[in-house]
Amino acid sequence: MVSKDFRYNQKQVLLEHILRHIEALTPASLLDIGAGDGKLAIPLSKRVKNYVAIESSHNKSDQLRKAGLMVIERIFPIGVEGAYDMVISIHSLPEKMDGVESFLKAAWQLVNPSGVLLIITFKGSGGELTTLRNEINRGRKSDDDSIVEKMMATLEKVGVVKQEQIISTMQSPHIEDMIEVLSFSLGIQIGEKEKIEKLIHILNTRYKHKKMYSFPTPHLCIWVRKESKKYRYRIIE
Repeated sequence: MVSKDFRYNQKQVLLEHILRHIEALTPASLLDIGAGDGKLAIPLSKRVKNYVAIESSHNKSDQLRKAGLMVIERIFPIGVEGAYDMVISIHSLPEKMDGVESFLKAAWQLVNPSGVLLIITFKGSGGELTTLRNEINRGRKSDDDSIVEKMMATLEKVGVVKQEQIISTMQSPHIEDMIEVLSFSLGIQIGEKEKIEKLIHILNTRYKHKKMYSFPTPHLCIWVRKESKKYRYRIIE
């Protein structure tokens, strides 16, 4: 459990990015796959006429329902009626290669002919998180690289793809907070003492300024546009 001093602006950064696109695209409907605890879902729902969440966690689904949102409490892919101007998946891609293609194809089928699909993921986002992972794991290639290759190959066959990278930042005066969060992201298991010691050394030498640790976390944002003769959404620059 991280301390009360730990700060992570991920939700704020992601929300600002998505809202900027919503303002430009003006979608009337939005399907949110893996909607989470509501910190993103609730403000997003207020920007469209028809918002539907898909969330597998019972506790999180209850939170969303209490906020007045329409929730499908299932694990995606599932059958969903209708189609949406915007379908989003924020850090909800399957972790294994064999689940990515079916997930993406099912999501794409739910996008209106004039709509967009948004995938936000840490996979393939590059930046300092990838550098750190390579150092900790001594250059061993992550499965994430293959997943991103598969994802891009699938999406480029069906729509117009635009990639963007946005950066959020985690901060804490306590190195224990950084170790706990980054160990999960890096796949460091309990008992891997050598990797923990290496992480501590890197944090102290690169990511500590005065009494504060600060680590940037990049997100890969993939916008995929469907094209129709009647409507053409513009993916903003």
